Formats: sequence, C-alpha cells, structure tokens
Amino acid sequence: SASCIIFLTYGTSDPKTFENEVYLPIYGQTGVSKSTTNYTGTIRYYPGAREININSLTSYSPSYGVIGQKVVRSSITYYAHYMILSAFDKQTINVDFNRSIRWKLVSKIVSEDNDLRRAFPYVVLCSQNYIGKNSHQNIISNIEKNDPRLRWLLAGSAFDQKEEKQSMPIISEREMIIDRLKEKPPSLQSYKSINDINQGQLVAFVTMYDQVIYGFVHEVSGKKVMIETYPTIGKSVLEKMHWSKVFRIE
Repeated sequence: SASCIIFLTYGTSDPKTFENEVYLPIYGQTGVSKSTTNYTGTIRYYPGAREININSLTSYSPSYGVIGQKVVRSSITYYAHYMILSAFDKQTINVDFNRSIRWKLVSKIVSEDNDLRRAFPYVVLCSQNYIGKNSHQNIISNIEKNDPRLRWLLAGSAFDQKEEKQSMPIISEREMIIDRLKEKPPSLQSYKSINDINQGQLVAFVTMYDQVIYGFVHEVSGKKVMIETYPTIGKSVLEKMHWSKVFRIE
C-alpha cells in the first residue's frame, strides 16, 4: 500500500591525502650590534725618559635575526562518508524513472576516521532536518561530538539494549509509584495545617521553575518537612520544605 519507495545508499570514499609545506624561519647571529673597548695601563715618568704600559680589552655584543628558513612537510588523510536517500513515486517509477523522483538527499562528512560505523550517526544527524525537502542549495551543518541526540539515535541498537539489560537498576516500589504519577499528574491540594502531614505520606511540591516534584515524607520537624524524592538518575534526595509549600496528592 506504500505510495513511495525510498532507496538508501551509503559508503566511504577512497582516502585522499593532502601534502602541506610550512616554511619556518631560522634564527641566529647576524653580526655585531656594538663593541666596547676598555683600556688599563700605567704611565711612569723618569728623568729624561717616559715609559707607558697600556692594556686594552674589547667586548662585542652580537645581533640576532633571521638567517635562513627550513621547510616542514606534513600530510593528512581524509575520508568522505556519505549517505544518499532517494524517494520515488511507486506508480510512475516503472513508466518514467526520472519524473518519478520526489526528492533526493545527498549528505556527507569529511573525517580523518576511516570507520563508517563511527561517522554514520553524524551523517544522519546532519540530514534529519532536510529529509523530504528540497533545499535548492548546499547546506553546511555543524554537529558536536557530544551532541545529546546521538544517544537518542543509537538507543535502539542491539548493543545498547544488551548493555541496558546488564546494567538495569533495581527500581523500588516508591520509585514505581512516582513514575506513574509523572505519566498521569494528579491534582494537588494545599494542607491546612502541618499536623495533617504524616511521615511516609506521598506528597508533592513545586520548584521555582514550576516543576512538580513528588516524594514521600521522611520527617516532620517544627515547620519544616523533609521529603525524600527520587530523581531520574541517581539516588534518592532529601528536600527540606516549609510545610505550607507541601501539597497533598488527590
């Protein structure tokens, strides 16, 4: 009953190596910037004669600069990983192949990594907003290595399913109760008195971001109520609330 046929093609190109040359200057002594001569000696006068002893010491200050250049050569190899999605009209594909094309998407990334398995998720992420559309131009997409959508994209893989079964945490009865409340949020009622709040009771409170948090009363002391909450990830957390901010779950 499908009206459209979609073909998927993917692969990795042959390696392309690019040579690069960088000319770096060589620094050294280019000459003498200045010289200094110091004289030491003794002049003695004798009757009818003169004797002079003089010693000289000359010091030089060298000058430095560029005396040449050296060539540093390097190379880098890239691989192009690509995906082609082509959609055809089922009714006309056998009659007129070219006119049956509804849309075509060509997506690729260039990477030093030659493993398509590691690169392909990024190719898909770059493409997902343009499937079924015609951009009429080349579009560059920037995908971070730690993009949060990667986990969502790979959630259905056999590897992740196996890993999840091995590390599946034990969920307590209280956590199961709170998870059901998150799926179908109940109505909340304010308490009239702190005396109506009992230890072990299922309650709720609202954060500054208008998020409803469910938990069980751990302790009631003075005007404060300690509530044991169960976040999605991690151990249970104790929250201290003023009793008037605690709600009864109806």
